[in-house]
Amino acid sequence: MTGLCRFWHAGRRFGRIAGDDGVTYWVGLDVLLGRHALKIDDSVRFTPVAHEKGPRAIDVRVVEVPVHKPSGRPKSVGGGRHISARR
Repeated sequence: MTGLCRFWHAGRRFGRIAGDDGVTYWVGLDVLLGRHALKIDDSVRFTPVAHEKGPRAIDVRVVEVPVHKPSGRPKSVGGGRHISARR
């Protein structure tokens, strides 16, 4: 399953993941694979499990999403002229 990290408490080493299924999952540092922490809005892939205290995420991996970086200078719209609404 996939989701987004919506909360991470670095001092206490736990957080919450909003799953794509609409459920919020608890996640602890001990189940992160290849990371020592999560950041808010990290995209993650995980295995959901039932727990007596509520839904948990295990085998949590951060999914690397490529960031779009525009190349060059932005192009102006309308030939670069400002058109005023008032006449």
